[in-house]
Amino acid sequence: MQFSNHKIDIFNLGDLEHFFIKCHDGYIVLSQIDNVRILLAILAPDVKMGLIFLEIKKGLIEKIKKIPYSIPSSKIILENRLNELENEFIGRIYYYSYV
Repeated sequence: MQFSNHKIDIFNLGDLEHFFIKCHDGYIVLSQIDNVRILLAILAPDVKMGLIFLEIKKGLIEKIKKIPYSIPSSKIILENRLNELENEFIGRIYYYSYV
């Protein structure tokens, strides 16, 4: 959603609230809750989309925001290791470029 927000800035329409996909057998709606969470709604083809968007915007997202979220320690460890590998790789490129 961050990539989408960046691209939407071109049109000066404000922040992206919902990403909506219409399929043959229903709808998919993505809504950003906060910086780390996204709400994914898979809906039947006969729903009233206006009411869905209203409920998502006014009620559901605010309720979900109240649920505490913490990053699992295994994800933190993995991200730290990936950062170490990236720094090591960049260090090698830097080293080899001056040898």
